[in-house]
Amino acid sequence: MRLITFLKQVMACLLVVVVASAIWLRLDPNAGSVLNDTGLSALTFLTPETEQEGAAGGPRGGGRRMGGFGAAPLVTVAEVGEASMDKRFSTIGTGLSLRSVTLRPNEAGQVESIEVETGDKVQAGDLIIQLQDDAEVLAVERAQLAVDQAREKVERYGRLSNRGTISSVETDQARTDLATAEVELKEAKFHLSQRRVEAPIDGVAGIVEIDPGEMLTTSSDIVRIEDFSSLQVTFYVPERLAASMVVGKAFEAQTDAVPDRSFEGEIVGVDNRLEEASRTLRVRGKIPNEEGLLRPGMSFRIGFELKGNPRLSVPPLAVQWSTDGAYVWTLDDDRKVGRAPISIVQRNAEQVLVASDSLSVGTLVVQEGVESVREGGGVRIDEAGAGGSTASIEPTQTERND
Repeated sequence: MRLITFLKQVMACLLVVVVASAIWLRLDPNAGSVLNDTGLSALTFLTPETEQEGAAGGPRGGGRRMGGFGAAPLVTVAEVGEASMDKRFSTIGTGLSLRSVTLRPNEAGQVESIEVETGDKVQAGDLIIQLQDDAEVLAVERAQLAVDQAREKVERYGRLSNRGTISSVETDQARTDLATAEVELKEAKFHLSQRRVEAPIDGVAGIVEIDPGEMLTTSSDIVRIEDFSSLQVTFYVPERLAASMVVGKAFEAQTDAVPDRSFEGEIVGVDNRLEEASRTLRVRGKIPNEEGLLRPGMSFRIGFELKGNPRLSVPPLAVQWSTDGAYVWTLDDDRKVGRAPISIVQRNAEQVLVASDSLSVGTLVVQEGVESVREGGGVRIDEAGAGGSTASIEPTQTERND
């Protein structure tokens, strides 16, 4: 008796569950979607469909019963667009001067005067230091006297030669002596000029390494002059980006030394071969530095925008999820709903780039109202809220090569 009573109670409970499920399937507009998402799509035949409206101007095909029985779900749609998957490549570079020269004396000697201070701007030809040159000045004066005497002798011999009082051999010898004296004068002036150390380029003087009166050799460092009116930056890119590195390509540079600022640069040189050990390509760029905020030796984060391959794009609201993965609801020419599986490639707040064999550019996808549609059912399109083409996307992916 107890077993029979228990079985009756079980049967009563099952009957209640079946009746409740039937009522839910008939009345809840979300029932079909729930069945699809839980893998019970075979039971969707239990959910009602509306009659074809044909000439009445409404959507053709069956639709889910809504609160006002017989009405197909109202949805907004958008066209599948096409967009490129943009990437941002990032690497680290080192800043170099446009030109850099470390000055050393051409001859050994004692420092007589220093004409620059640390941080001074100099121009090519400006005097940097003067070495003692008393002996060289005397040598120039002595050579000048020898030239004057030799020139006077040539003039006198020329007059005498016209009168026939001296031979042509003596006249030629006088001219030779003059030429020799002039060469010796040039040599004396050259040695005098070597006592001056001048700036070979325009730039800014660094720290002066010497003091007045110090005895210098030809290997003594005096000062380094840097021209950083523009900065060169050297960096390396992986082999797969070698073809993208062309002279004139723009990049963005940032440095911790100047926070919250970005500097625009461009590629000015690309090496002619890759480094075999690292399979990287050396690239040199140029960054304008009119404000003088940048210094040689700074490290820079170099960023490039790289154009990717075109992909299909859909609105974020159109993307749905089930146990089988991501999908979107599509509409055919009869406004019947279909399910199209997708793989997400890239996304942001505005668009989602996807890969799918079931979609093509121009395909209509349900954007809003997805909770009320079911596969094979019909819909009504809200023309006022219909979306347009989804053909643009902002770059979100970043590669790094630190």
